[in-house]
Amino acid sequence: MTPQCYLIVGFGSIGKRHLNNLRALQPDAKIVVMRRASQVSTQTEVPEGADYLVSTLEQALSFAPGAAIIANPAPFHVKIAQQLVEHDIHLLVEKPIAASLDGVEQLIATAQERSLILMTAYNFRFSEAAIRFRDCLLSGEIGKLLSVCVDTGQYLPNWRPDSDYRQGVSARKDLGGGVLLELSHELDYLRWIFGDVETVYARCAKSGELEIDPEVEESIDMLLGFKSGLSANVHIDFIQALPHRICKVIGARGTLVWDAVHHEVRINTLDEPQGRLLVAPNEQRNDMYLDEITHFIECIVSSKGPKVDGVDGLAALKIVLAAKRSAQTKQVITIG
Repeated sequence: MTPQCYLIVGFGSIGKRHLNNLRALQPDAKIVVMRRASQVSTQTEVPEGADYLVSTLEQALSFAPGAAIIANPAPFHVKIAQQLVEHDIHLLVEKPIAASLDGVEQLIATAQERSLILMTAYNFRFSEAAIRFRDCLLSGEIGKLLSVCVDTGQYLPNWRPDSDYRQGVSARKDLGGGVLLELSHELDYLRWIFGDVETVYARCAKSGELEIDPEVEESIDMLLGFKSGLSANVHIDFIQALPHRICKVIGARGTLVWDAVHHEVRINTLDEPQGRLLVAPNEQRNDMYLDEITHFIECIVSSKGPKVDGVDGLAALKIVLAAKRSAQTKQVITIG
């Protein structure tokens, strides 16, 4: 049955997006927003689109939500998510699923034991361009896959220009900041397309130009080794002037490029060296978030497992932590 009441935990930019999308998709549902006590007073208005604003879990549970979206900072995901699944509440947990491994396997186990949906919010799984890109690779249109290169970056001060980026989640270790956790989408979609990662070698760069927490990464380069034998060179940063999100795959018979910023997929082959556009840029950025929420609700109604579950979230987190360890030790890390 479709939930009649939803809880949104955390109300940063992604929490606001989820609220707007959920209201558009479920106009008659009750929606409760939960924020930190320090952000709520008797004068604080209920966010537009929500029905109630609370500051404690006890208050939130009094509305008997059937599903919840966890959108607070990553270090706090597991604690509240575990309490919610113990009250038989289905969960959509924003990426990354956590900032450490502590409690993640227990959360997954509890959700499985109670037959609850536990979905990790890696929204690129719902991008039309990403799906076309993956389908093209798996169908063999460019032949045997030989090499993968990812280049992702955006200037951090421009992400949320209406706030001090140095105090935001991305810039602070205590809130789960750094490019690896904040931009772990790349690690998830690489697993989705190419299979499990076996080894990680990583190097961090910290220029100090951004004035962010010195313990978080502003730029990282990784070499991922997949169990299939394929390798991927991955660069992620907070410093590129313009938003840039490219995945290029070289095959024996051609090259395929996905531009996630412009929602394009282009193919060049030995027979068509001039290239061909497979997906035109008609996709709107919010479409994949709408499809993500729609899929979450459909999974609850049908009791079918989500396309990206808690195990997928854990797998991406293990790659993140392996990369951090590799950068610290300057060694290749095997993911066991």
